[in-house]
Amino acid sequence: MDAIVRANQKEVEVEKKMCEALREIFADEFKESRETGRKEGEDRVGRLYKCLLQEKRIDDLSKSIDDPEYREMLMKQYSIN
Repeated sequence: MDAIVRANQKEVEVEKKMCEALREIFADEFKESRETGRKEGEDRVGRLYKCLLQEKRIDDLSKSIDDPEYREMLMKQYSIN
C-alpha cells in the first residue's frame, strides 16, 4: 500500500513541476494577453463615454459608470464591440 501512495505522490510532484514550467513558459504571453484585453476594454469604454457626452446623455454616462450591465447594453446600442 505504501508503494502505491509513494508512486502517486511522485506523479503529483511531476505534474506540479510540469504545470510550473508551463506557467513560466507562457507567463509573458499571458501578461501580454491581459494587457491587450485591458486596453481593448478601456478603448470600448472610452468610445461609449465619448458618444454619450456628444449626445449630452449625462445621466446615462453616470449610470454606466456604476452599472456594468447597463454599460454593456449601451455599448450594444452604439454597436461598440
